[in-house]
Amino acid sequence: MPHGSRQFDVVIPVCEVLASVIAPSSGVVLWQDGSTWMIDFEGNLHGAANIRTFGDRVAHAAGRAATRYPTVARCAVRLDQVESVGSFSESQGQVILGSPEQLTKWLGLEVIPYGELLTTDARSQARRHLERIRRPNPALAREMSRRLGLPR
Repeated sequence: MPHGSRQFDVVIPVCEVLASVIAPSSGVVLWQDGSTWMIDFEGNLHGAANIRTFGDRVAHAAGRAATRYPTVARCAVRLDQVESVGSFSESQGQVILGSPEQLTKWLGLEVIPYGELLTTDARSQARRHLERIRRPNPALAREMSRRLGLPR
């Protein structure tokens, strides 16, 4: 799939067995492989510097799922074992909330700061900046997109 076109359901485990396998606050995405439902997850257990937010954790899990990259952080699930809390839009570089109450509990927060839902990689940040200037200055946005190699 072309960069920027992927969208995944963001889920959290609701059964004890699955929750015991997945680190708390992990980013978890749901996808289908034929008739089998799969999840990929990322908990940043090793403290990678480029994975700072929940959005980053979800983006890493979604990237592995999209490319079917081999990982131990993947398993088959039944749909009654997970609950959808939103979706991940690669093109926007963010998690779009559907069930903030459940996600708040999963993350162990009282309130989810907006920045926690965003990816922090340079490409996503550049896309968001471009969106902010696109309406008032479309010519500048086109030129910046061209120079950064981003889709217009």
